[in-house]
Amino acid sequence: MDIPALIAFLRARLAALEARAEHLHDGEGCSAHSEFSWGYEYDPQDCDCGEPDRARAHVEATRRRIDWCAEVLGRRDLSNYGQFGALKDDPDALAVTLAVEILRLEALPYASHYDYREEWRP
Repeated sequence: MDIPALIAFLRARLAALEARAEHLHDGEGCSAHSEFSWGYEYDPQDCDCGEPDRARAHVEATRRRIDWCAEVLGRRDLSNYGQFGALKDDPDALAVTLAVEILRLEALPYASHYDYREEWRP
């Protein structure tokens, strides 16, 4: 499994979400969205739904999980990696397994993206 490619894929998805965050609003209840819908000048500071802040917090939390996984995996050779146990002689086998599986799970919501690889599917 190409872990660096998986990490790069996830970081790209997070960057895209972060770039759109200020435009993500709860359609029914957000003042910024309501004014925008009526054709008035759109100002993200009118937001009162909190969705942009939640999206940014989600990006930051996911980024931290990815960074932790990357740190655990380091430059480890995962050519013998098999889900749950192929690294049994490695004293860090549990941490490595968790890191790989977390990355795979983080990528799952993007399974329909054209850059997603089936080998990443948990």
